[in-house]
Amino acid sequence: MKKTFTVFLVVLFSISVLGVSAAPYPGAVGKKATLILKDLTNPVWIQAAEGAKAAAKDFGMQIEVVAPIVSNNNDEQIQLVQQAIAKRKDILILTPADSKGIVPAVTELNKAKIPVINLNTKINNESGRANSETFVVADNIMCATLCATELARLANGSGEAIILQGPSGGQVTIDLTKGAEDTFAKYPNIKLVDKKEAKFDRATGYKVTQDMLITYPNLKIIFSCNDEMALGAVKAVEEVGKLGKIFIGGIDGNKDAMASIKEGKLNATVFKNFWLQAYTAVEAAAKYLDGQKLPALIPVDLGIVIKSNVDKYLAM
Repeated sequence: MKKTFTVFLVVLFSISVLGVSAAPYPGAVGKKATLILKDLTNPVWIQAAEGAKAAAKDFGMQIEVVAPIVSNNNDEQIQLVQQAIAKRKDILILTPADSKGIVPAVTELNKAKIPVINLNTKINNESGRANSETFVVADNIMCATLCATELARLANGSGEAIILQGPSGGQVTIDLTKGAEDTFAKYPNIKLVDKKEAKFDRATGYKVTQDMLITYPNLKIIFSCNDEMALGAVKAVEEVGKLGKIFIGGIDGNKDAMASIKEGKLNATVFKNFWLQAYTAVEAAAKYLDGQKLPALIPVDLGIVIKSNVDKYLAM
């Protein structure tokens, strides 16, 4: 009986060793990570959470996915960072709501020697006190360029345009706004008449667009820094009977936006593949924990979604 038990232990140990050595990044197996997102209500962040969990399973890691109760709340994100430090996590993946506001929390992570993988929205490290190992991102200036170019094409290169923005201070809002502004500036007959914060929120996007339709009765282009605000804009424009006369584009490529494109309401979005962004960020964390050196930037592929190709993206 003793010999049988010994053999069983040897076999079990061998399987365990083989399982670890067969893992793509053995140094990451069993390690604990936290992913902090901007919220867990927006469909794209739900997709990101799913991508992160899939990667953690593939690489043998334990991952906790958390986000503020109040969407894009910097103070809550700081508290979540502090909780991760208290739990002594091995690595933290962070999508900051406020690129500058999160700096003190990242400084705490650096002092605690917990490595940081920056995802989607860049941490502002002008101070040199908020270091991360890499930045995983779908280039937001390119996103804006793709969307704004399509809207300009639909508008025949002329007309009044507005930009619906996310919370001020976030690098995503800054980059997307710049990309849209620079693109519209290439068209002498497109006039950017206003930029308004709509909190990356559908209901706020609806309300802000209602006001803009009154202020700018000749409005022709609405560029939105995310799909949720764009869908709010679609509702407002539809209510005044101007779908097809005002061209609306969003960013993210969430399922609701793509369904709206298929229906002929929303005109364009940019597919940022949040599932893949988060999966890639967790894989970067696994590589780092396995002792690999990471590049400063890890880009994720983009795609412009319009009515002619929307079925391909909906099938993903």
